[in-house]
Amino acid sequence: NGTYSITGTLSTQGEGQNIFDLSTKSATISNDLVFEGSGVSGDGGNIINIGNDKSLTLADNSTAKTLTTNSGTSAINFNGTNATLSGNVETTNTATTIFNLG
Repeated sequence: NGTYSITGTLSTQGEGQNIFDLSTKSATISNDLVFEGSGVSGDGGNIINIGNDKSLTLADNSTAKTLTTNSGTSAINFNGTNATLSGNVETTNTATTIFNLG
């Protein structure tokens, strides 16, 4: 709950490291989540990792919420069985990987 802001660089430093790791927990985002700029990067990791039987829900009772990635390296990894993302998903940048289903 609440509002969180990160200014600067978000990066992963090792194979399989994730910025948001939902391998053991599910999450609901009730506000817009935006990644932009070349400062968002990864090295074998993911922006968001969703594990076995876990979910990421973009939901609010009043207005639609969005997940936006505008950086060069952006991935949401469904890294397990029965992993789900609910909400509206849209991409306008062909260089951005929205879903990594590997």
